[in-house]
Amino acid sequence: MKLPSSETKSSIYRKYISSLSDDELKMSNCSFRRIWSKYIPHVTVVKPADDLCDVCRVFFLLIGNTISIAQAKGVTDIERAQKLNQFLDHLHRARNQREYYQSWCRNTDPTAVVLSFDFAQTVHYPVSPQQPGTAYFKATKKCGVFRITDEKQKVQYNYMIDEKDDVGKGPNCEHPALSPANLL
Repeated sequence: MKLPSSETKSSIYRKYISSLSDDELKMSNCSFRRIWSKYIPHVTVVKPADDLCDVCRVFFLLIGNTISIAQAKGVTDIERAQKLNQFLDHLHRARNQREYYQSWCRNTDPTAVVLSFDFAQTVHYPVSPQQPGTAYFKATKKCGVFRITDEKQKVQYNYMIDEKDDVGKGPNCEHPALSPANLL
């Protein structure tokens, strides 16, 4: 399981502390992290480099996973300047699109519902870090996570899709039972 790159273990700890009432016992940040590591080590925070769009991923592969384009190997100065300008233009357009979308969400009719949806990830279940003997070598069952977010209410609903009902990922995926031939 991956938490969004905007979260950290410290931010989760602060949320935990703020959720407690004054008379409840609070554990230290150190104890919180130790318990996290012992009981839920599979829950990690997505690193910003893992949470990239295709254009950003290509850019970072081009420069050899370095943060500085000046360190890119085998790239002429002209190519470096062109790639950097393309990347900066991409970031500027992405920022503008996000700001437009957020503004649009804020300024729509208060009774309107704004939904976004996405296939999140595929998870295996049941998950046990200490599987007994031969069970370790047996294939686990897969489950797709499909999420729908109410952008105005900031509420996310996650739906688990069993592997036998998997419809694939991408803009043109469809379930065989919902194909036009089966609907007639």
